Amino acid sequence: MKPSRLLVLPALALLASPLLTLPSEAATTSAAPTFRQYHGPSSARDVRGNTQGADNAGEPTLGFNPKTGNVLFMANKNTYRVNGFDLTKDDKATWTDVTEPVEGAQTSDPILWRDPTTNRTFINQLELQGGSLQAFTDDDGKTYTRSIMGGSIGIAFDHQTVVTGKPAPEGNPYPQPINYPNYVYYCTNDLYGANCAVSIDGGLNFLVATPVYTGELAGGPCAAIFGHIKTDPRDGTLYLPPNGCDGKQMLFVSRDNSFTWTGYTVPGSTDGDAGHPAVDVGRQDGAVYYAWGSKDGTKGTGRTHVATSFDKGKTWRNQTALGADLGIVTSRFPVVAAGDKGRAAVTFIGAKVEGDPNLAPDATSPNIKPYTGVWDLYVSYTMDGGKTWKTYDATPKDPVQRGPVCTKGTTCLAGRNLLDFNDMVIDDKGFVAIALADGSPTGKESYTADASKATIVRQVGGPSLYAQSVTKPVAAPRTAPAAPTSPSSPRPAGGTLPTTGLATALPGLGLLLLLGVAFSARRRVTR
Repeated sequence: MKPSRLLVLPALALLASPLLTLPSEAATTSAAPTFRQYHGPSSARDVRGNTQGADNAGEPTLGFNPKTGNVLFMANKNTYRVNGFDLTKDDKATWTDVTEPVEGAQTSDPILWRDPTTNRTFINQLELQGGSLQAFTDDDGKTYTRSIMGGSIGIAFDHQTVVTGKPAPEGNPYPQPINYPNYVYYCTNDLYGANCAVSIDGGLNFLVATPVYTGELAGGPCAAIFGHIKTDPRDGTLYLPPNGCDGKQMLFVSRDNSFTWTGYTVPGSTDGDAGHPAVDVGRQDGAVYYAWGSKDGTKGTGRTHVATSFDKGKTWRNQTALGADLGIVTSRFPVVAAGDKGRAAVTFIGAKVEGDPNLAPDATSPNIKPYTGVWDLYVSYTMDGGKTWKTYDATPKDPVQRGPVCTKGTTCLAGRNLLDFNDMVIDDKGFVAIALADGSPTGKESYTADASKATIVRQVGGPSLYAQSVTKPVAAPRTAPAAPTSPSSPRPAGGTLPTTGLATALPGLGLLLLLGVAFSARRRVTR
């Protein structure tokens, strides 16, 4: 099912001392941030002896509800509602399991997205046998509404991503949303390319998917797998970042709600092995912040780089290597969160030891020296639109991992416990909240412990990504008409790569009648 990762992964709370921060040199007028971290509850192992629940939390995602102060955290099969954060002490928070029963039955890939304009949270599980299941909640997991379709017909191979966004002001070929103010998008890596589908009824059903780009296995320039899709909160423009294109970074952009896409190369970029690239969009100015793992180090690895675009990806400026002044030489799992005008943050885990972070002991190759770096969580901030960045160590007393962090999928011999990505959102004060799997929950475990503890790191002081620290919540949306369940392409010059959508999509459940046609069309596009 998944060529880029292990599907199944084979603990204790941290010390209560504050997480101090170590600044880098880039200029900013804000005070240094302070952070706290909160680990999930320990769980009994399953009948096969495998970790589960909050002890098996690779590739987590989260959403913060400013109306309630709750955080929903999803990883593996479980969804947790986390609240009662003590901002003066580590590990003082309440984790409540609010897993929707059907969504929690099995998993190949989990993903969570909270719509920032409605506070509706979508949870989506890629199934082991193919296809996805989806549900959403308007009350932080007390009740769920199950979607009729978890994604579009014919697309669901791997690594799905979900997001919401406004209808485009012009050029939108789709019907206006029904019973919900925004479109819901579902995109997957389908081995030979990337594809996205749109829902016009709040995520209950999805229309026929359209191709974003052709992948390397089909002769295209880009990896079929990609980072998480994001939207411009002002006009609904969509952004999807592939895992590298011909050794560089390219960002695909749609201005017509996923019907057509154009790829823009980031000049001077390289393609390292840090995991999926990340993008986010400023809510006031539409500035695009793009972060990726570079190849500026040794052994094909390097620091996280970030660049900014103010014209929807057409041109890029201020490419910056983050954390060099702190001695960071390699990184993993970049994530971006953009706030008000000029304000954004990038988080990643980084290490200060040269070498190949993918190397682990190999009985067949005794001369291989395993990687010995120690990994901390870092957060970099800009308050001037990406001209300067300042980087801080968010976990200086408590490493996230000791030893290799392998990003080579099923070829990894060890160090695969953290999987492929972390997540980050902004709370009501403009502070970042980060979801990660902690490979060293007490700060002492090495990678051989294979730990992946559900962890939230919250900023509790310092620079805010909002000019005004508290945002006014939006009223809850009308509930979609379904019963709630369960409590709780040739490449032109100039660095662009246009693609064309399929024929005009048909709305609603009428799509089900087109199953054969849709699948045939999908095969023609991706073959």
